[in-house]
Amino acid sequence: MPKQRNIIFASGERFSYLESEGCLPDFWSTLFVTVELRSKLSQNTILSVLTSIRHLRLWEYVNERDLISELADGKFLTPIDIESLYEHFTLTRSEVERSLNIQKSNDVISMQIHHPHSLPALETVSTHQQKNRMSVAARFMVFVGKTMHRHSSHRANLYHELDEMAANMHAKAPKVRRSSGIQIDPNYRSAPPEIYDEVLRLVRVDSPQNPFRANVRLRNQVMFDILFETGARGGEILGLQIGDIDWAQRVLRIVRRHDDANDTRKHQPVAKTEEGQVYVSETLAGDLHQYIMKHRAQIAEARRHPYIFVNHRKGAGYGQPVGIVTFKTRIAKPASRRTPEIFNEITRHGFRHNFNYRLSKKIDEQNALTANDPSEKRISQKEEIQIRMRLNRWRSEKTAETYNLRHIKQKADRLMQSQLDEIAEIKGKSL
Repeated sequence: MPKQRNIIFASGERFSYLESEGCLPDFWSTLFVTVELRSKLSQNTILSVLTSIRHLRLWEYVNERDLISELADGKFLTPIDIESLYEHFTLTRSEVERSLNIQKSNDVISMQIHHPHSLPALETVSTHQQKNRMSVAARFMVFVGKTMHRHSSHRANLYHELDEMAANMHAKAPKVRRSSGIQIDPNYRSAPPEIYDEVLRLVRVDSPQNPFRANVRLRNQVMFDILFETGARGGEILGLQIGDIDWAQRVLRIVRRHDDANDTRKHQPVAKTEEGQVYVSETLAGDLHQYIMKHRAQIAEARRHPYIFVNHRKGAGYGQPVGIVTFKTRIAKPASRRTPEIFNEITRHGFRHNFNYRLSKKIDEQNALTANDPSEKRISQKEEIQIRMRLNRWRSEKTAETYNLRHIKQKADRLMQSQLDEIAEIKGKSL
């Protein structure tokens, strides 16, 4: 099966591709990325597309098919093939591979692989991901087919058949309900606020329940504190450089450095939002200064680059900037046996939702003061949106709605409860 690879060009551009079994770039997927995606999409989006193509290749392996050869012969997916793909795309990659391993160990044909109808017993992906997989598969196959037959005398008919196949694949893809009750539930996007308070307590350097090794405790505490205080994204924190700190003002500058040639990370963490600056507390600024001057400074390799947060584990990558995988697996989701119930509840992006929830509460507190103190200025809805856009470095006002779900739900619940209390009081008087 092909593997995902990332390389850095001399210009600093990150290029992602699939590597075939011969350790060479897979021709058709690499051509697809180069022609169709490279100039339009970010590295993370391209990686997501390649993941879907890998899942398509896994379907080929399971069903002993070679779609590239079939397309070359003018053979396209049948309705039965599309139905099989639909079922395959509902499953996680690990679920398919686990079933394949069971099949190999028992030397029998796995019915769950060829007929995965008992989906509740299997690991499945979201409807949105399933739809994306089908969309990528359709686009990729149409690209391959049209490229192969561009000089054919029957080109018009072949192109029509390819477009018809793609239309059937899109029609089979599940419909994504954006207004799903689960999707708008604030707990679906972020853990309850008290969970984040507990996380901050657990990651204190002197906490007896701290799940990290002693030599990375201060680093990790500082990273969690930045997540909590600023609502910054994980990629923004990993991209921070020492020169981005204004010690006098206690400000961190968020800078977009896409395809930075000086960044050695092949999967580069980057800022998704606009550039801007965030303020941090005096305590956090002090901890950050201590980490840089007393911990990071002891690592010679770290002095060769400007990135703040570095690897402290000796070996390959020692002193190099913390990568995305390390941040996800060793920092944001540590394998702690003592507090798994806490760390399993949180996500890096959940801190951003939590930041906006606390911002909403603070705005409510400010507006409550205006009721008794005329000198206090009320923050209008328009001003609130502008504040939120500035602090989060957003381009669009609509984004604010997603990050204010918990606060809106709490307000709605309080209004509903108040209405029910009034109804109960009226009923009580009528008895």
